[in-house]
Amino acid sequence: MWMPRAKKLPNGLWKRGDVYYARFSSNGRPIRKRLSSDYRAACELLNELKARADRADFGILDNDYSWADLKTEFLRWAKQQTRIAGEYESTLKKFEEYLKPQSIRHISQNYVMGFRQWRLGQKVTPRTVNKQVLVLNGMLNKAVEWGYIASNPIRGLKPLRHDRKKKERRSLTADEVATILQESPGFLRPVWLTFMTTGLRLKELVELRFRDVDLERRVAIVRPEISKNHQQREVPLCDEAVAIIRDLAAKALQRRPVEGITPDVTAKQTANFSQDHVFVSGANTPLRNNLLRHFYAICKKAGIRDAKRGGAVDIHALRVSFTTLAIENGADPKSVQEIIGHSSLHLTMNVYTRARSQAKRDVVNALPFAKATAPRDIISIEEAREGTA
Repeated sequence: MWMPRAKKLPNGLWKRGDVYYARFSSNGRPIRKRLSSDYRAACELLNELKARADRADFGILDNDYSWADLKTEFLRWAKQQTRIAGEYESTLKKFEEYLKPQSIRHISQNYVMGFRQWRLGQKVTPRTVNKQVLVLNGMLNKAVEWGYIASNPIRGLKPLRHDRKKKERRSLTADEVATILQESPGFLRPVWLTFMTTGLRLKELVELRFRDVDLERRVAIVRPEISKNHQQREVPLCDEAVAIIRDLAAKALQRRPVEGITPDVTAKQTANFSQDHVFVSGANTPLRNNLLRHFYAICKKAGIRDAKRGGAVDIHALRVSFTTLAIENGADPKSVQEIIGHSSLHLTMNVYTRARSQAKRDVVNALPFAKATAPRDIISIEEAREGTA
């Protein structure tokens, strides 16, 4: 039976299944890229890719490089060379959420200024916005270094001005913690208690699954992918935490999606519904962005001072409180360091010292006469020196 001859592909074009790929070398560099499932489109893309490679060989570059391709290469590099590839990926998704560029030539200083304004409108601090732009700037610098683009279009863009003063969190007292637990609804009380008895970070707690908990050994396992330093560690659980998690595990299979007010909300909540997460919201969805809002609302009811956005008490202050109260009650600082996952004992003791310093200032400022306005007839040190000269 006669069979048609297979189509001879142009040099540099390779077919796998129904998809055509570019596969050639330019100046010793291998070029591998998915093109199209359409033969003619794939040939056109191949010619454009070869022309671009030729221009690069002669030192002629432009910024017409795919955003998706550069993002993939950058994250591949980040996973091999850094410990925060996950943060880079989530940051780049924010730019795509604002306005996803198809090519690097679509990125300009105006694009970044628009992104910054959009993020500030979401009540994100200038400091955080600057960190996010820094990730984009780093990716573009790498693209220049790798010879993918001609120049970094946002090089020289000055960061937003912000208060460089480091935020000082204070430790909650045991009485304040008890009041927060008392004012919390049933589904949140176990969350605050676990924060206070484990010193877990926010992401580590909200991403905790039942499979991460060994009730026989009474430990919670923090997986590398959710740990800040990407190292697995085991956190001991107190009797109360073990009892709480055992009770939640027994009830987890009974969790059901909770209908929202609108069909769209219902669909979203159904999709996010989880029987695997240890801690869930009142709608049985993972606790994530809404947790801080709940925390501030409960602290307000409990009368916790300075519990507000930008204040000395936020969710991370629970971790500070764990560190401070544990050491004050006789815990070995080295053991505390290992539990909370600090890279050094110095870092743990620095958190403790700063929290204690803030507590001491609070004691002094709490005195009724400490806030009184100084009388006008009190002279300054300079005036006193002049008077005795």
